[in-house]
Amino acid sequence: MIKEFNSLKKEKELAELDDKNKHKEFDDIKLELDNIDKRVEELRKEIGNEVDSADIKNKLEVRENEIGILEDTIREIDSNLNQLTVKKKNSADIKHKILQISKCPTCEQVVEKEHKDSVTTREDQNILNFERQITESSNEVKGAYERMKLVKVEIEELRKELSSADVIKLKINEIREKEIRKENLIVRHVDVKRLIGMLYSKKTRLEQDRKSVV
Repeated sequence: MIKEFNSLKKEKELAELDDKNKHKEFDDIKLELDNIDKRVEELRKEIGNEVDSADIKNKLEVRENEIGILEDTIREIDSNLNQLTVKKKNSADIKHKILQISKCPTCEQVVEKEHKDSVTTREDQNILNFERQITESSNEVKGAYERMKLVKVEIEELRKELSSADVIKLKINEIREKEIRKENLIVRHVDVKRLIGMLYSKKTRLEQDRKSVV
């Protein structure tokens, strides 16, 4: 009788300890569920409208390619400008020489004024033409640099958007992980509640059994 009483008493104590642990787990799960809901709500507010990072990457690639094209264009125009400057100088040198000479250095014939005027007119026309091309090319270079400046600003903004989009993506992934965790916790919460009910019944039965052997 005493042995059975002690056995029931010990079993009841174990059931009470188990019940205490299950109640703690039940409360801990409830607290974690509340924290998950709060965190998900915070994340949703921080995210706002979801951004398509793929679209931003495509725009960024287009702008970076444009920078490369502009750099090639500027190099090409600069090279052309150098050539035009040399040609302009050559025409100026020819004009200067023809005006300075009175005889042909090769055949020593007198250089007629008409010939000098013809050469001078021709080279003046060439110089004007080179100056016009130099002005046009200089304006093109200026326009390319101005466009490059704008594109670089766009690239910087797109990189910031991409960075923000990556952060948003991480937050979206965190929400998904939290939701999965929440689903698992709810299942466990229900299971713990069921176990607490079973332990209550077990403790009640053990108490009745213990009283019956007194």
